[in-house]
Amino acid sequence: MSQTPVLPEPTTLTSVARVVADTLREAYGQDPAPVLAAAGLDEAGLHAPRGRSVAAAMQRLWQGAVRTTGDAGFGLRAGEHIRPVTFSVLGVTWMASGTLREALQRLCRYSHVISTQPHQLRLDTDTDPAWLHFEYPAKLLLEPAVIVDALFAAVVTLARMVTRPAFAPAALRLRHGDTTRSGAYQRLFACPVSFGETTDAMAFSAAQLDTILVGHESEVVRTATLEAERYLQGMRLSPLATEVRHLLVQLLPSGDAALEEIARRLDRGVSTVQRQLQDEGLSYRQLLEATRRTLAEGYLADRRLSLGEVTYLLGFADQSSFSRAFSRWYGASPRRYRDGLHAGPAGGR
Repeated sequence: MSQTPVLPEPTTLTSVARVVADTLREAYGQDPAPVLAAAGLDEAGLHAPRGRSVAAAMQRLWQGAVRTTGDAGFGLRAGEHIRPVTFSVLGVTWMASGTLREALQRLCRYSHVISTQPHQLRLDTDTDPAWLHFEYPAKLLLEPAVIVDALFAAVVTLARMVTRPAFAPAALRLRHGDTTRSGAYQRLFACPVSFGETTDAMAFSAAQLDTILVGHESEVVRTATLEAERYLQGMRLSPLATEVRHLLVQLLPSGDAALEEIARRLDRGVSTVQRQLQDEGLSYRQLLEATRRTLAEGYLADRRLSLGEVTYLLGFADQSSFSRAFSRWYGASPRRYRDGLHAGPAGGR
């Protein structure tokens, strides 16, 4: 019998779902209750302090919001509704940081407070302008462009709170190629925006990064940073486990997600990675199985992906190998699981 995967199911702060509900109600005049119910969420439960919702339900919520409003630009509107409190302790570190550079660095370091869905926020300061990159497995997200829009809209909204209302980034690059809403991007970001790029990234000049923020409180930053560290530890998200899982998501489709390749990319020896994971009560095999299981759930929820494509994305040699592994995890074949996932009116399980 295989060991139970040790990674918890990905979750997102429930306060993000509250932002989606508020945006539906305030910006579109829509009742969010049916959209929340279809995603498997209850509005009454969105106000729990530091509450967390299963990331798969959040994916369905974003998708439902776009369908209900008929607005592919829903993420831009939602991002404008985000406030520091939305991001819990991470919002506190943002508001109290000394410079925009420090605020963005903390956003990158503690982004998994917001969501433990596989992703990476990375601030590249080797060039001027510097670039804030948002990296994620696109096929795992039901509405990737909407989530990218919401993230960058939130960054700009929060930056304007601690700098000046007219703050504008240096540039924005987006992977999606939909230029029909270019005017909406220009109105919100007030900077050059390019579409069909190879990355999702926002640029900041060196002068912008060094801007002194109006709410800087060094003692508050220290306290909030420690709390953010404890928060991540409480979710059993060690930096190494997070890095390994992120690399697995990237490498599984290539078929070269072996421990040796993981260690090479981490610039560590294989034995070092094994020992450090063991110190955390983990192993490479456990992380591999847990990551595959989590990804499989998300991929099967997206009917646009065939079972053959899911097999490829998870790095299995053939569909029968994937089917055997999935049946071991869930007691049902991938096809039967997918059919059950979409059987009910709410689309939930």
